[in-house]
Amino acid sequence: MFKIFSLLLAGAILSGCSQFETAKDSDIQPGQFFVLKQPIEILPDHTRRFIQNGQLTTRAQFERRAQHCRIEVRTLKESAQTIQPDRFEITRVRFDSEPIARNTSSMMLASNVRFGIGINIGIPMSFNDDGPPEMMELIEFQLASDRQPDVMRLVCAGALSDGHPADLPDSKRPNGEQIKNILGEIGYFE
Repeated sequence: MFKIFSLLLAGAILSGCSQFETAKDSDIQPGQFFVLKQPIEILPDHTRRFIQNGQLTTRAQFERRAQHCRIEVRTLKESAQTIQPDRFEITRVRFDSEPIARNTSSMMLASNVRFGIGINIGIPMSFNDDGPPEMMELIEFQLASDRQPDVMRLVCAGALSDGHPADLPDSKRPNGEQIKNILGEIGYFE
């Protein structure tokens, strides 16, 4: 019985590994360049600036249920920082996923429609341990520039999702064409 269980477990692990995406699956590869066409201000006490629909936005303002990118610097400063237009070499491409913490205070029961309950009576209910965690699937581009060594990376992510099929296709990490649409006139890859 133990041998059968071991074989089933090994098969499950191997089939899971075969579905794992690697950087070679990306439209954008190390050695290519990200060209930033306009200055980006990093706000005081922040290390990143969000981009969505070709517009700069903040962590508080961007729409988490839509694809987005963010450009990040290494150094946290009390004053604003500006990333100047530049041509950054992509030194590494990495796929990842980012769990997003839920607000544990309350969530309306009406949101249970996604789980098939279909009740809408407006009673606050906590979902601390219920259901899968909300995640963002992302692709990370490590950036390098001799003129601006503090610029660390550009991260582009799919929409926040708990894995529900209704969130597709926006919950998938964005491909090259989708990233182009997210960035708009702010920048491009070459």
